[in-house]
Amino acid sequence: MLLNRLHDPSAQHHTNMIELRNMLDVTLFQFESALGLLRTIVDLLWLSPPCALSMDYNRLKLLVLRTISERGATDSSAVAAALNVAGVGLDVHAIRMALMRYYRQGLLTRKRKFGLYIYDLSERGVRRLAWLESSARADSFEHKVE
Repeated sequence: MLLNRLHDPSAQHHTNMIELRNMLDVTLFQFESALGLLRTIVDLLWLSPPCALSMDYNRLKLLVLRTISERGATDSSAVAAALNVAGVGLDVHAIRMALMRYYRQGLLTRKRKFGLYIYDLSERGVRRLAWLESSARADSFEHKVE
């Protein structure tokens, strides 16, 4: 009986169909994952505020350093909230990455307190903020003249 099933073309066809179905399930899962990623990218591009997409690198640095200068030592969530109130449409993860970059550049100091990093301006950060603000004033003056 078992020997008959092994040589039965319909049994082989059934096995092939099951294998094909499993392969299609995996491919469909990969396709759905890629489609989900694509939808996320499209949402970010079309639904994000224009400020978040076209923000100049130094403009973000200026806003972050100015926020920390005005608020004093603070954590990343407070910086993100303050920037969002000001109309900068960046999520807290983007702000955390920027804070980490500025810390590595020596513009910020950070201390760990209650499981959070608390950021403050370093001496170098104070000097860079002054330079960025003077550059921003010069740029805005040039745009007014033109």
